[in-house]
Amino acid sequence: MRDTALPAATHPSGQNELPGMLATLCSYENFFGPYHPQTLKLRMRAGRPEVPAIAALRDLFIAQHDYERAGAAQRELLK
Repeated sequence: MRDTALPAATHPSGQNELPGMLATLCSYENFFGPYHPQTLKLRMRAGRPEVPAIAALRDLFIAQHDYERAGAAQRELLK
């Protein structure tokens, strides 16, 4: 019986399903937004928890009009 708690891409036999997971993530981000619980949950399962954290920090800096730090966070995201 297959463990359904983990997405297929985390199982050795499901490595070829990563492109599908990335496509799903992109559609979640476009439909729900980058901070919706479903988007964050999928991103965490894809092994990229740092990306939503850095993006949230960038957006916080923008809201505080701290554009220098927001730019630094954005550069980190692009790495």
